[in-house]
Amino acid sequence: MKTPVSCQRCITCGECGGSLVAVVISMEVIDRRPEEYAARGAKVYDVTSYLDDHPGGAEVMLDVGGKDADEFFEDIGHSNDAREELAKHVVGVLKLTEEEKEKRRLAAEKKSGADSGGMSMIAVLVAAAGIGYYFYKQKVDSSE
Repeated sequence: MKTPVSCQRCITCGECGGSLVAVVISMEVIDRRPEEYAARGAKVYDVTSYLDDHPGGAEVMLDVGGKDADEFFEDIGHSNDAREELAKHVVGVLKLTEEEKEKRRLAAEKKSGADSGGMSMIAVLVAAAGIGYYFYKQKVDSSE
């Protein structure tokens, strides 16, 4: 396993029984080494060890290298097996500045607001369809 540039602590590799703390890696380091690292959530992954094995091909992995791949990963709808495979490639935790934390918080807030708005619209449409069906049925029944 490679040791990332500017690591602040030792990585938990399992050989020590989990007594070591995780490597802290900033987005700046990930940005400088896109062919090696990608972030997802609060974790950093070494993509080089999985390039040849990724079902979508190496190009997909390299496209998200150097970035926060969280949205890409979730949009694809990866399986539990894919999530387990991903866990094998963790090399550290993501160090976020206060500005990055706030940006992520606002993005999550915006996304959850958009998601709930979509669900509200669906509920309104279902209710309107139900009301429309009720009046249609009333009219059909009264004309018989």
